[in-house]
Amino acid sequence: MQHTKRINFAVNDDTSRNAYRVTPDHEDPVVLMIEGRVFRVVDISASGLSCTGPDLDADMRYRAKLLLRDGDWDVCVHLDCVAIRASVYHFRFVELDTPTQETLHQYVLDRQKQAIRRLRSAQA
Repeated sequence: MQHTKRINFAVNDDTSRNAYRVTPDHEDPVVLMIEGRVFRVVDISASGLSCTGPDLDADMRYRAKLLLRDGDWDVCVHLDCVAIRASVYHFRFVELDTPTQETLHQYVLDRQKQAIRRLRSAQA
């Protein structure tokens, strides 16, 4: 998993992820592993994620593994670190294959449904 590559791009307002973000369940966190280091995912969308953890470099592409659903779903991804703000790393998914993209979409959709159910039950 020791694959990193320096990338050149400007970090500006165009780096924001234009997708609905969900927060992982605290009882079932999403774990990100980069170069043998473990990060806790703060939010995830179909186009990227944010996390906290050990130091990483901005403007880098990382090869990583995501553990979803208590490790039942694990996917390998490439991430571009587009920003670091207040010790939170912001990544964009790149070069996703179709099965990985579908897995991420399904996870985000399931979390959205759970959030809607929680809101409805709180309003009842």
